[in-house]
Amino acid sequence: MLLDPLRRALLAFLRVSQEPPEAPGGEHVEVFRASPRYLSYLLLAWALQSAFMILVMGGAVTGACIAIVVEEGVLWPALLLGGATALFLFLFTFVSYATIRLDYEMRWYVLTDRSLRIREGIAHMREVTLTLANVQDLKVSQGPLQRLLDLTDVVVDTAGGGGAAAAGTRGSVHGHAGVVRGIERGSELVAKIKARVQQRKGTGLGDGDEQEAPAAAADPLVEVLREVRDEARALRMALG
Repeated sequence: MLLDPLRRALLAFLRVSQEPPEAPGGEHVEVFRASPRYLSYLLLAWALQSAFMILVMGGAVTGACIAIVVEEGVLWPALLLGGATALFLFLFTFVSYATIRLDYEMRWYVLTDRSLRIREGIAHMREVTLTLANVQDLKVSQGPLQRLLDLTDVVVDTAGGGGAAAAGTRGSVHGHAGVVRGIERGSELVAKIKARVQQRKGTGLGDGDEQEAPAAAADPLVEVLREVRDEARALRMALG
């Protein structure tokens, strides 16, 4: 395949690993990718945009070439302009296709019982690890074409995320939030994350026992203060 040498050369130049990201801390590690239908979804949008660009630019250049031939009476400037435009459109179409294909192949999701890690991007690789104990909100997003292809985007917001992932931006990584894009049966992933969040509810980054210890340690102090209060009250009454 023509794309294979380009893929190897580009990934070597950008120093991007083809292997999945290292799993964050935790057990029950699951590594998964976006659905192959997500690639079809991206390529369909790419084909529509490319066709529109080719029609607009090709029509404009064709009109210019006809005007040159009619008004100037020479053919070579029109051939030069048409050939340069065709070469540009071919290179642009090929590079944009390769970019979309590599972006899909380099998209990884790693889920454990404690964290979710998302990696995406080629030229500018972005990676975020979301602690499940800090998850504040889970949303399922589907556009009309996504529903047709049975694809789902799962938006994961954690403490401090501020809903950034749901802002509709193209990227999936937004500091304290992330989007698991282009997966099938997104409701199953949401249910799985919710179950693991409930298992770690209230633990934060540490253990629940450590957070409950200060409250338990405060009880003896309250009893001592009550005894001091009662003794002070009895002493005051005796002096009176």
